[in-house]
Amino acid sequence: IITALAMTFLIGPLEAAKRRYVSIAAGWITGAYFPMAGAISRIAWKHLKDEGIKVTAESSGASVANAKLIGAGDTDFAILQNDIASYAHNGKEGMFDKPIKSLLGVCTLFPEHVQIVARKDANIKSIADLKGKKVAIGPVGSGTSENAIQILEAWGLSVNDLGKSEQLTASQSADYLKDGRLDAAFFTVALGAAVIMDTALMVPIDVVPVDGPNVEKLIEKYP
Repeated sequence: IITALAMTFLIGPLEAAKRRYVSIAAGWITGAYFPMAGAISRIAWKHLKDEGIKVTAESSGASVANAKLIGAGDTDFAILQNDIASYAHNGKEGMFDKPIKSLLGVCTLFPEHVQIVARKDANIKSIADLKGKKVAIGPVGSGTSENAIQILEAWGLSVNDLGKSEQLTASQSADYLKDGRLDAAFFTVALGAAVIMDTALMVPIDVVPVDGPNVEKLIEKYP
């Protein structure tokens, strides 16, 4: 602290006043968002350091939590799923108390897909087969969790129909699948995500299809 204060006085009040820190809420350190925000901050520093602007990646919750950080003014930027961003901006009962109109889109980074991975020995061939199984539905405050609830709903199921539901991060879900503590897990991640590829190398898996007429119901309710 003393060193930091000393450096502040050495720089002088004028230079210190010119410096600006900008934050990006970027999810868990073990997730995909955090290293991406780190890369953004490094590129931004390279181009903005002469302006005295420093961008920092901050570990946080997931999409829902990040939207709320924007609404509270606790972060400048956040990385989140576009469906959750839409719910936040327009307001969605049960998820956001009121619309977060201060949340605006800046750019699209990459497409994410809801992927349901099951251990082959669990014999899960469809969404309906998840009934009575041990399933990870994504961590609290995540877009993955919302997507899992939406997909189960389209097949006439709820989280209560699962044998056991776990709210785990992607890396935790992968570990639980490998050691047999889970039958299946929802992941809302990019195609080719290391967390799924690594699981497939360790244990035989199936990727459960999300197809058929129930998908039309899903899209109609959640366009």
